[in-house]
Parts: sequence; structure tokens; C-alpha cells
Amino acid sequence: MLEVKPIRNRAPQALAPTTEDTVLLLAHMGRWRWETGKKEVLFSPGVFEIFELDQERFFPTLQSLRGLISSRDMSRLFVTINRLMQDAREGVVDFTLKHPGRQNVEFFVRCYVCVEVDQDGEIGALYGLLQDITRDKRNQAALQHALEENEAANRAKSRFLATMSHELRTPLNAIIGFSEMMHAELLGPLGNKRYVDYAGSINESGRYLLDLINDILDMSKIEAGKYELVHEPVNVSKAIRLACHMVENTVREKGLNLAFKNQNETAVIEADRRAFMQIMLNLLSNAVKFTDTGGSVEIGIHDATDNRIAISVADSGIGIPADKLHRIGQPFEQVSSAMARGHNGTGLGLAITKKLVEMHEGELKINSLFGHGTTVTVLLPAMINQKQYDLFNGGKRTPSHFDGEL
Repeated sequence: MLEVKPIRNRAPQALAPTTEDTVLLLAHMGRWRWETGKKEVLFSPGVFEIFELDQERFFPTLQSLRGLISSRDMSRLFVTINRLMQDAREGVVDFTLKHPGRQNVEFFVRCYVCVEVDQDGEIGALYGLLQDITRDKRNQAALQHALEENEAANRAKSRFLATMSHELRTPLNAIIGFSEMMHAELLGPLGNKRYVDYAGSINESGRYLLDLINDILDMSKIEAGKYELVHEPVNVSKAIRLACHMVENTVREKGLNLAFKNQNETAVIEADRRAFMQIMLNLLSNAVKFTDTGGSVEIGIHDATDNRIAISVADSGIGIPADKLHRIGQPFEQVSSAMARGHNGTGLGLAITKKLVEMHEGELKINSLFGHGTTVTVLLPAMINQKQYDLFNGGKRTPSHFDGEL
């Protein structure tokens, strides 16, 4: 505790300077003392300096200070100090202090209170420190305001995207459905082969636009923290085989070699099934998209350190330049090279994948050699057994769920 000694033969509001005052001043602090039964409150020179008070004109007393503190803060200050005196313990209380000679100037003050008890157990004085926390309070208020504005912007963005989703998806689904019927000539021949080709192009463009809208909505939900995961046991091998089946037509059309090398057929992870499928489809689609005819795509599963499952997707495609590698995985980021410009995409697929992996407490790594191919590795925590599942979910589930089809 600080030892406070009032100077004799000095103005009654002043405390004697000490070596501690210089250090306290750096922290915007000064000392104070009030002896019970007296009207005067003693301030160290640091208090006058910190709160810009004129030592020759302002005399701190209980009455003068009461006039500078709001009634709301005064009531709280009185209750707190009264409780500290009853318990004979230290405490802290914050309040606002108006400047006595300047209008519209107000300080946020943090008051540290100590109780001085004499040999008879009677309270002889209160003393402690006054700290100017105005800058901290204003920074906190500015930060809170910025957070509220950011939340409001996110809400507005979510509302806009939800509206856009509904307004665009409804006509798009009609365009995709009707163009597919026309391309297949379900109601009869169109009369000209070009019309069939046009219908196929309309269908392809509509599907591309729908995928783009879905990616933007997913990214928006993830960034806003509204993408909810429903965890359950997922058999990694079966999920990957299903993802491979879904890109099989594109692989065949491009003349690629798709291989699946599985070193852990029974690998099970605790994951959101839909999100994990999206991770695998995004990785496979990227690999297929950026691999030229005759190239290869290889998926592998193996055990990794720290009880994790490693899933790798390697391609012999265009690769990523070394100076661009650190930017891959950021929203709307694409490789800006002559080799990549011919491929459609928004740069959201890998960004969504990275976010989804991190939401599963996993890790995504990218190794690439420009002109020779890319390997993306996803590391996810493995589920060991049924007991672990019960610990995660707080309930029992039959082991057959580990072997269910996706």
C-alpha cells in the first residue's frame, strides 16, 4: 500500500510529492486522501496535472467534488465506498468527472480506494489513486460502435443475399429446367440443330450461375458465423467414392485418369456430412478443372500424426506460381496467369473449403509446382471408436451408423 503523508504549512488540498508520483504520472495516475470527519480531500500534484486543474483556484472538498460528479455516479460511488468502509477492504469504482472551469469537458475516472484503520479498529482515513481512463473508454466506445456497425452491415448483407437468392434462384431453376427439356427435345424436335445447341448452352450457363450464387451464399454464411454444422460419424472412403462418382462424367469427357489410393478403408471422422462432401467436391472439381486432357488426378487417404486422417488430392495440372501460393484460399482469389484464364470460376471454391476444414478443427495444406501440378492435403481429426462418439454427443448410437452409406 502507498504511504500518504500530507505536508504541513501547505495548501490543505495538496499531498507531498514522492518519488512514486513520477511513475504514477506515466500511467495517468495520482494520489488522493480523505481523513474521516474533514471536508477537504487531499490531492497529489499529479492529480491536478492529469485532470488539468488549477491548484491555486480549485480546492477539492467533498462539496466541490460532489458538484462535479453526476448524481447517478455519485450514488454508486457512495454505495461502493460505504460498503468498502464497512468491510474495511480495498476496492475500485469508475465515474465521470466534469472539469470545474471548462464546459463540455469530462473525464472518465477510475478510483482505487484503500481504508486506513487505526490501532483501535476505527477508520481514520480513505486513500488511494485516481486514474484518467478517458482515452481507454473512448477507444472502447469507438470499438463497440464499429462492432455494432459491422454487425448491422452483416445483417443487411445477409438480408440482401437471402432476397437475391430467392429472386435469382426461382427464375434460374425455371431456365435450367426448361432448357434441359428443350435440349433433350422431350416434347418433340425443335426443327433446327442449332436450337438444341443453344438450349444446351443456356442450361450450362444457368447451372454455372446457380453454382456461383450458392458459393456466394455459403461464403457469406461462413463469414457471418451462421453456417451451422451437424456433426455425425462419416466414413471417409465412402464419401470420397461418392464424390468421385459425381465428377465421373467430367473426368471422362476430359480424358483424365482418376485414381483412388486408400490406405485406411475404415477411417471415420466426426464431421458435418454435407460440409465434408462439399470439401471433397470442391477439391476434386478444382483438380479436374485445372488438369488438361490426358492428365491424372489421384486421391489418397492415410493416417497422419496426432490422431488425424490425411486426405490428399493431387493433380498433374497447371500448378500455381510460388509467388501466388500464399494468396490461394482467400475469397475471390484466382491464379492470374495465361494458363488459368481459360478456366471459369470465382475463386470461392477453395476459400469455402479452407473455412469448412477449419470449422472442423482441421488443416488445409497446398503444395504446388507451376506447370507440373498441385497437391491439396486436408487433415481432419479421426474418430477412434464408439466411446469417443458418445463423449462428443452425450448419447449412445449403435455402431452400425459408422458403416452407413452416405
